[in-house]
Amino acid sequence: MTVSSGCLAEEIRPSNVEIRKGNAADFAQIARLAEAVYGVRRSVDSVRWLYEANPAGPCKLWLAEDCTTKDIVALRPVFPWRFRIRGHDALVGQAGDAMTHPAFRGQGLFSALVRASWSELRDEGVPFSFSFSNPGSLSVYRKITIGVGQRAGTHVVLQFRRMVCPLSLRVVCERVPVLDGVARGADRAYRGFQRRRWALPRHLSVFPVERFDEEFDELWSRTADRCGVLTVRDSRYLNWRFLDPPTAPFQVLGLRSHGCLAGYVAFEVDGEGYGHVADLFGPPEPEIIGALLAASLTVMLERGCIKASIGAAMDCRFFPLIRQLGFLPREESVPMAVHVYHDGPGMDAVLDAGEWLAWFGDRDVEHLAAAPFRR
Repeated sequence: MTVSSGCLAEEIRPSNVEIRKGNAADFAQIARLAEAVYGVRRSVDSVRWLYEANPAGPCKLWLAEDCTTKDIVALRPVFPWRFRIRGHDALVGQAGDAMTHPAFRGQGLFSALVRASWSELRDEGVPFSFSFSNPGSLSVYRKITIGVGQRAGTHVVLQFRRMVCPLSLRVVCERVPVLDGVARGADRAYRGFQRRRWALPRHLSVFPVERFDEEFDELWSRTADRCGVLTVRDSRYLNWRFLDPPTAPFQVLGLRSHGCLAGYVAFEVDGEGYGHVADLFGPPEPEIIGALLAASLTVMLERGCIKASIGAAMDCRFFPLIRQLGFLPREESVPMAVHVYHDGPGMDAVLDAGEWLAWFGDRDVEHLAAAPFRR
């Protein structure tokens, strides 16, 4: 049964605004809308990278256009996303990068765009999409159900918690300035202690990754089915996501165990000396996951970072390990919701938080330094 609840989009959106499909000819306007919404300049190359270069395919784009000025005043892109779900590949969507011009908020445009996009995704047979949602968008999602089956609708599956690892005692100075002199004096010893703490055993070694190649495809092939639900992390995706962003690539380290590729970690350091772990992948074993995180933290130490952060799902099996490595939870969290359009047996795994392997780098932002809870 197909269900659509709530007010009809046509009844709530302004009469001078048209909902239509978008394409590459709209990218320049989308970049300008992003600046109006976020106050940060965005290049057309950045839009093209996210909207067109994704190896899963170009995004499905719905726009709200002012009929008088022909300005784009809101948009709802859904990015095709390749998933592995208990050993089976599926093409789903990531609902991200939604924007509404400040002058057009509160007029039902976001709801109208959600309805238009979800209806088409349902009709095309897309099983579900997922989104990293803020409270405002999540409240809209929960009011709208467009799909087939008992579990059609929006489900909050994961909660990503901000985790911070102090890499320098100067972090103390940020909170208690009176201790500045003491902290700076002991900082060298503290950083040396951390470096020894994160030293890897002899059978493990790290190397810089300039491009992902067939060796990483082989790692994906032999490792993916040990996880339940996750983004396809083959070389096409990894190069696009972490090495090809037009502003700057992430730093990537590969890990070998006894000479065999065992995993990678992608991270970045922003202009203020804060490190951000975006993604890591390898056999789901504490030694490998711990070594990947330790390797990235060691590089951040060497680059003079004062703290590192990671967005980790609280249901992740490695959440306790992340704590053991020195990451401390903060209050900030971001929900990840699943929007079901076609219910079925595979949805058992998709709606089970314990099945997911996801990191904050799975979201659609070009760089984590521009994402929520970066501090």
